[in-house]
Amino acid sequence: MFIIAEIGVNHNGDFTTAKKLIDAAVGAGANAVKFQSFDPVALEPPGGGREMLTRLHLSFDKLRKLQKYCGERIEFLCTPFDVRSLDFLVDELEITRLKISSGGLFDDKLLRAAGKTGLPIILSTGMTTLTEIYNAYRFMKGADITLLHCNSGYPTPPEDANVSALLALKTFGCPVGLSDHTLGCVAPVLAVAYGASVIEKHFTASREQPGPDHRASMEPAEFANMVEMILAAEKMTGDGIKRPTASEKKTIKSTAERREWIN
Repeated sequence: MFIIAEIGVNHNGDFTTAKKLIDAAVGAGANAVKFQSFDPVALEPPGGGREMLTRLHLSFDKLRKLQKYCGERIEFLCTPFDVRSLDFLVDELEITRLKISSGGLFDDKLLRAAGKTGLPIILSTGMTTLTEIYNAYRFMKGADITLLHCNSGYPTPPEDANVSALLALKTFGCPVGLSDHTLGCVAPVLAVAYGASVIEKHFTASREQPGPDHRASMEPAEFANMVEMILAAEKMTGDGIKRPTASEKKTIKSTAERREWIN
């Protein structure tokens, strides 16, 4: 199981806060932290959206320092929102895998560039149909892809989580997982039973902060509890083969003896 603490822009543009969130994610048992790299001017037209992204933006230099800060403690991941950011992550930071957001699934240029890197790719699939996912898949033909079921509502209402859609994603013949925006940990734990091998969840110091993603995020203690429950669910899911287990041996023996006495 690979569990990603999606810091995203929950650092609020502050480098020190980003480092503290890395520390908290390590303490909560995450396997990786994930940031975002984007150009506010290229991503948003003039207006409030661009102004917000500018406040939340981390420079290439700061991302480089955050990767170094992660060190061997936790894997550094970063979602590129443009080809220039992707090239920086691959050529300069030499990351070992890419994470493409649901919005990136509609960016043909970004998908082609990601596919050409030869790196494993984790691809979120919010707001899409199976046909749209297939079309995106073609741009990265031959790549090692993991598809994440996702609902892009922040937060996602429980009735829209549709965790069983993981079964549909399995038809692509690749590993699957869940990028979750529901509140709580029911959906991530449920996803384990449907075969998820990757869980991504937004991570924040406090949901009470202003910002686009804090409300749909988990605080450190909650995240640690989720990790514990996911790992327990993974262990309990088993291999699906119905047969007596080692823990039943004593009961099998006593049941057989009782049957023999009755008969």
